[in-house]
Amino acid sequence: MKAFKFCKIDLLRSRAVIALTTLIMIVFATYFIVDEEGLGFVAGYLAVITVVISILPFNLEQRYESGFIDMLPGTISQRVYGRYLYAFLIMVLCSLLGVASMILFTCLGNKVEGYFGAIYLGMVSIVLFVVTIEYIIFYAVGKTKTQKVLPILQIMLPMLIFLGSARLGEYLESNANIDITWLVDNKYMVSVAAFFVSVLIFLASIKISTQICKRRDYA
Repeated sequence: MKAFKFCKIDLLRSRAVIALTTLIMIVFATYFIVDEEGLGFVAGYLAVITVVISILPFNLEQRYESGFIDMLPGTISQRVYGRYLYAFLIMVLCSLLGVASMILFTCLGNKVEGYFGAIYLGMVSIVLFVVTIEYIIFYAVGKTKTQKVLPILQIMLPMLIFLGSARLGEYLESNANIDITWLVDNKYMVSVAAFFVSVLIFLASIKISTQICKRRDYA
């Protein structure tokens, strides 16, 4: 399927950044995973890196070889599917690195609290949702305008997520009387539900982006 070929092209163009960030991730994981705060830091780093690498192909559209890539035979659907497949593979890679970090954490004699798995899955869901929204925006504005909005979205959305998460944590700490018993007791059910919802939105956005591309210059 030609979609795999377009995905491979994106992977090859991004391989240097992927290799570098993976190396940094390994160094961070080895150095910082000594307590749960370190594990949380690594998870946060992974979340940001996942967003950045997932949208990297859009950042490379203005490079000289892009003209040759646009001339390759393939339908709009195949190009869009290939780009989304690239994002999916990056999500899987970063998720596996996160799991490997937790395994390393336990191998060092530490204990991973039960709630951390639910939090991690929740973070994966949020990152997947953010990447999905960014993809729709990039395809909607077209290639030219993407280069203008990409630097903003590349920084703004991840920052908003983590600032919002920090503020939420502070709010809950300062309002200890708030009853979140149900949320705590059903943390895994909530995180799994959030994950499936984000996956469904991701899949639906492929169709949306394809329809957008058929009406615009982004293919």
